Amino acid sequence: CKNEMVVNKYILVVLLFLPVLGFSKIWYVATGMKGDGTSWSAAHGNLAKVLSLSKSGDQIWVQHGTYLPRIENDRAASFIIPSGVALYGGFEGTEDQVDQRDLSIYQTILSGNIGDEAIQTDNSYSVVLTINAESSTILDGFIIANGYADGIGLPGSPQRAGAGWYNQGIDGGASNPTIVNCIFQNNFALEGGGLYNNATDGRCNPYIRNSAFINNRADLDGGAIFNNGLRGECSPLILDSYFAENEATYGAGILNQGAQGVVKPLISNCSFSNNSSTASCRIGCTAV
Repeated sequence: CKNEMVVNKYILVVLLFLPVLGFSKIWYVATGMKGDGTSWSAAHGNLAKVLSLSKSGDQIWVQHGTYLPRIENDRAASFIIPSGVALYGGFEGTEDQVDQRDLSIYQTILSGNIGDEAIQTDNSYSVVLTINAESSTILDGFIIANGYADGIGLPGSPQRAGAGWYNQGIDGGASNPTIVNCIFQNNFALEGGGLYNNATDGRCNPYIRNSAFINNRADLDGGAIFNNGLRGECSPLILDSYFAENEATYGAGILNQGAQGVVKPLISNCSFSNNSSTASCRIGCTAV
C-alpha cells in the first residue's frame, strides 16, 4: 500500500472529474425486452447492441439478470464499452435514480458463457473490452464471469489474456476506466484471469474501488490482475477491494511487469485471502 497522501491525490483527480460530466442520454436495458431503450417499459433487450449505439456521455442502466455479449457462438465477442459511456447494473427495473439500486439483491451478470453452458472452452475469450477508454468510462454494479481466454497468440493478446476484462491503451493512448462495485468471478486466461491491463507502448491506469476478484485463474501470470507496462505505464489505483481463491503459476493475486516501462499500482485497504501460485515471481516482475 502507498501512503495516504498519494492515494488521496488520485481520488481527488477522479472525484473532480466525474461530477462535471453531463450525459446526453439514458438507455434502459432488460432481459427479454424488445423496446427502443428509452424507458424501463420500453427497455432494449440487447446490451451489446445498445453499447454499439451509445456515445460518450451516455448512461446505460441495466436491470438484474444475465447478459451475453452475443447469441451466436463467436468466442471473440465481448461487451465493448465505448470511451465515456457509463454502465450501471443492479436495477430492479423501476428506479429513476442510480442510488436507488440494491446491488445485493438485484445482481446483474455479464457472462462469457455463450456456448454450451456445461463447458467453458467455448466461452468468450474476454467478457469486457475497453480500448483507450477515458476515466469517464464507468462500470458500476456488475458481476463479470465465465470468460475463457485459452486461445493461440502472442503473449498479452486478447484471445489469451484478460478473460474477465481486457483493457488496452494502444498507440500512445491511455485506457483508464473506472470500475466500482464489481465482482470478477470464475474467469480463466493464460495471463490475467480477471483483468489484463495492457499498456504496451501506451498507458493503463484504471481506478478500481469496492470490488472483488474471486476464483479467477491464470495458467501462467496474474490470477486476478496482470499489469503489463511494457514500454509504457500501467499504474492502476485499487481501493477497498478483496482478492480470494485466485490461482496462477506466477502472481495469484496481482502480477506486475514493467519491462522497459513503469508499473506502480497503488493499493490501499485491500485484503488477500487464499490466493495460490505454484512458483515465485520471475525476474523483472513483482507479485501479490
